[in-house]
Amino acid sequence: MAASVNYKVPPVFTEQKPYSRWIDEIKAWKALTDLDKKKMGIAIALSLPEEGLNSIRDKVFSDLSLEALSADDGVDKLIELMDKIFKKDELRQAYEAYSEFDRFRRSKVSSMEEYVTEFEKLYNKTKKVKMELPQPVLAFKLLEYSELEMKDRQLVLTSVNYEQVESLFKQMATSLKKLASKDMGDRIKVESACMADEETFSKAMPTLFYENMDKANQGVEKAVLFTGNKSQEALVLLTESANSAILDSACTSTVAGETWMKCYLDSLDSSIREKVVENPSETLFKFGGGTVLQSTKKVTFPCAIAGIECEIQADVVTSDIPLLLSKDSMKKAKMKLDLENDSANIFGKDVQLQCAHLQGIIVYQ
Repeated sequence: MAASVNYKVPPVFTEQKPYSRWIDEIKAWKALTDLDKKKMGIAIALSLPEEGLNSIRDKVFSDLSLEALSADDGVDKLIELMDKIFKKDELRQAYEAYSEFDRFRRSKVSSMEEYVTEFEKLYNKTKKVKMELPQPVLAFKLLEYSELEMKDRQLVLTSVNYEQVESLFKQMATSLKKLASKDMGDRIKVESACMADEETFSKAMPTLFYENMDKANQGVEKAVLFTGNKSQEALVLLTESANSAILDSACTSTVAGETWMKCYLDSLDSSIREKVVENPSETLFKFGGGTVLQSTKKVTFPCAIAGIECEIQADVVTSDIPLLLSKDSMKKAKMKLDLENDSANIFGKDVQLQCAHLQGIIVYQ
């Protein structure tokens, strides 16, 4: 059985409690107490400490008579006196509230949930002193103060829609919490197509990270992703392959996930973005583990490969996979791979390839 609260006793005023907080508690207490209005002022005065704070109880009883304290406006008179002693001027109060908020950073030991809660608490203090920040500024401060590594910040941004400005802060907070959750794989939908168990991996062909699918499936494109078995690895690969292509000689048609495509198109200048062409597509892609995904559209977009301006046509599927450059696309670029030296000859030009941390997958940037 819960203990009852005695609303006849006013909130305690201490050196540790901010004066503004005590005032808010007094206002709340006035709304709840059944104490007679004429007794409220005296009750508050008697609750003030006699020790410390320059003996504030003595100061109140010296400056206010019992008659004044027991009047209908006794509480107002007491608070007016307290304001003169403790309330800071508005400009100083505003500066201190903002300064505390602006200096705040997530410590290495606090959880993301605790960080977001404290951030909101400090920001609400600044709002009380008439300093409300625009949603984009507030959202980006939340991300900046989180002390995440750059690759993790990029992952957080993939779940934020900048066009929905009115909910930008809420989106950012949600994305941060998802990134830090125990099941990080829930943040990016890594289909079973992207995963293979250890036994499958140990039996894989020398291609290391690709395998061919059963050709008996009529009308289904064959596309198999890397054989990593951890969802965290998928997060890393998506980050490392941002605005880059995974070279996939086992894929018969170039394909990309919605997240990768959105990030790439958002990075283009408006003049280049105008050249992007989208067409309907119903191509089916079968991934490792048997998952079949249908393309939502086919996108033709401009890019530069080995310094040569060209276009890539890719199907887009509802899955957060990187851009997989097919064997056919590599042929059109006259690509010759040198796996020993992690390089390639593309359009007759020698270029160095980037190797992702995940199983040495080769990425062309």
